[in-house]
Amino acid sequence: MKRVLSACLYETIHFILDERFSKDEALSKVYNELQNYKEQFKDKIQILSEEKLNDGSVILFIRKIVSGYPIGDYFE
Repeated sequence: MKRVLSACLYETIHFILDERFSKDEALSKVYNELQNYKEQFKDKIQILSEEKLNDGSVILFIRKIVSGYPIGDYFE
């Protein structure tokens, strides 16, 4: 028999520019979406790194709590 003692997920999220908008408007939307994501999940994620690409898009590397499982030492 086995039991999960603690768990988390590593995720890489790419916030990309929407081609339907001008460059400035698309950049604004990316940064707004990124800030909203960080605020919405601030208690459930740990940001490991954030990388801004040449086109203005952003790649976010995070550690995320898995619902229903203890997180152990992952978030310390």
